[in-house]
Amino acid sequence: MPVAVVTGAGSGLGRVIAQALDGAGFQVALLGRTKASLEETASVMARSLVLPTDVASAAEVSAAFAAVVGMWGRVDLLVNNAGTFGPSGEVD
Repeated sequence: MPVAVVTGAGSGLGRVIAQALDGAGFQVALLGRTKASLEETASVMARSLVLPTDVASAAEVSAAFAAVVGMWGRVDLLVNNAGTFGPSGEVD
């Protein structure tokens, strides 16, 4: 069974993507800063792993990926959905 990691999985697009991957047969690791929102995402999924993670912390990201590999042996797909908006600029 393929394994996906989705950052920002607690809400919005991350939640929808994670749940769609679950529906497509993936085992899905849910990463995000808020455990409660990740658990809400996981509540309707068949195969998920909740991993509260701040993607701004290299140590937390390393620990999360180690947990995924420890649980399922590999990562096949990464959806980098988490982040913040930077300053706006002109197109050119």
